[in-house]
Formats: sequence, structure tokens, C-alpha cells
Amino acid sequence: MIKMKRFYFVLSIVAAVGLVFTGGFAVAKTMYDKPVREVLVGYSHEERKDEMVIKHSFTDREDLNTVDNLQQIMMFSEVREAPSNLGERDVMITVRNPQHHVSLTTTSVWFEGDGAWLGFDDKYRWISQEDAAWLKKAILFEE
Repeated sequence: MIKMKRFYFVLSIVAAVGLVFTGGFAVAKTMYDKPVREVLVGYSHEERKDEMVIKHSFTDREDLNTVDNLQQIMMFSEVREAPSNLGERDVMITVRNPQHHVSLTTTSVWFEGDGAWLGFDDKYRWISQEDAAWLKKAILFEE
């Protein structure tokens, strides 16, 4: 009789702990399983060149490696003096936080045969041909 009571007591403790952990997991999954970074890929509007048309977007929940690699390329690209004849940008990339509606970074991109220029406000950075090829593939660049 005492062994049965002890068995049911231990079983109820295990069930209660399991229920608490399962409930905590479910709450965390619903509250915190939202994207933190979203990448928007935009092209100049055909008629109004100062406006951007968003053609593609993806989040860190959909493809964490691509978002991380994109930010690494942006951060560790080589700072250079931009040539005066860059012309019209090929694409604009914005990384933002969709939960707080805050833009983390926005860059214009000019692709060239041996790499690409990234324009951040009044600073310009250069990326290699390999990184530029990866970037075109990652953002589904439309020629």
C-alpha cells in the first residue's frame, strides 16, 4: 500500500514537472519564434527612379545563414573611395527588424565585372568578385 502511494506520488511529480516544461516551451515558441532580421531587396521604379519596388524578401527564420553571411559581407568589406561614375544603382538592400519596424542598415549596390560597390550613406565599400557572385545568388538578382 505504501509502495503504491509512493509510486503515484513520484509519478504525479514527474507529470507536473513535464507539464511545466512543456508549457514553458510552448509559450517561448509562440512568443519568441518570430524573425529578428528581415532582408528587403528593392529595385528602382521604372518611371520614378527615386522610389524603390521591393521584389524579394527573406528573414533569419527562413534562412539564417544567408542573412548572417550578407551582414558579414557588408561589415567586413573594404572601405574605398568610390569612383565618380557609378551611375544608377543596380539594387538596394535593407536589413531591418520586423518586430520593431526599425531599419538596421540600407545599402545601394552597383555590380561590376570584378566585384561590387556597396554604398552606405556617404561611405562606399568594395566587395570581391566571389562575394558579389554570392550576393547576386542570395538576393535573386535580376539583371
